[in-house]
Formats: sequence, structure tokens, C-alpha cells
Amino acid sequence: MLLDGCSQVGTVHAMTEKLITEREVAELLGQPLGTTRGWRARGDYPIYLKLPNGKVMVSEMALQAWLDSCAVTP
Repeated sequence: MLLDGCSQVGTVHAMTEKLITEREVAELLGQPLGTTRGWRARGDYPIYLKLPNGKVMVSEMALQAWLDSCAVTP
């Protein structure tokens, strides 16, 4: 089910996962909001929801999966 005005960008189980704001993502990563917005603009960001009001939300599971994909094995 999609919200009016939303397109399907990726799979997020929003009804069963906690969603956090883009500001909370930036705070968790210890980065300025502008930096993480730049990452998102480049496509280097977790799968996210963009609500009709423009608010960006990320599931905690999507954030963890994205962080796992950034891991480097020495």
C-alpha cells in the first residue's frame, strides 16, 4: 500500500519498524545534517521514505543494513 503522492522507491516495512528522521540519522552518525543530505542527493544513503509533505524518514533496519554495507574488512 502506498501513501497518496508517494512512489515506490524501495522496500521498507514501515508499519513494523521504527522510523527515524533524517536529522536523527545525522545525529546517530555524528555528521551535520547538510552532509547526510549531500550523501542522499548522491544516492549514498539508506533506503528511505519521502512523505508527501517532503519529510524524509529512514527505518532503523534500513539504516543498519546500509551501515553494514559500508563495512570494510582489513
